[in-house]
Amino acid sequence: MSTDTRIEALHAGLGALRVAVDGEEHALAGQLMTAHAAQLRDYIDATGPQADLAALQELLQAQNALNATMADLRDHAAAQLKQGRRSNRAALAYLRAESLS
Repeated sequence: MSTDTRIEALHAGLGALRVAVDGEEHALAGQLMTAHAAQLRDYIDATGPQADLAALQELLQAQNALNATMADLRDHAAAQLKQGRRSNRAALAYLRAESLS
């Protein structure tokens, strides 16, 4: 497989990972992330110092953008969980206050 084909495959893998993340397919996203990491290691092992630096920098930018999206989604989910816990505590406090009256 040529270097260009390998880089294209790495970008395609990131694209599939983005689709899985956007579709909230978490198990698939985990599998794709593992596969991408292995594919990237194989590329670097195969090309060594002859790796296309510009292509790797582009790939890194794409990975960083996806990582930022994943962090935003994580933070949003954490905020929702926190709000849910607050709502539960408020409901319990209301029920306790109601039972005391």
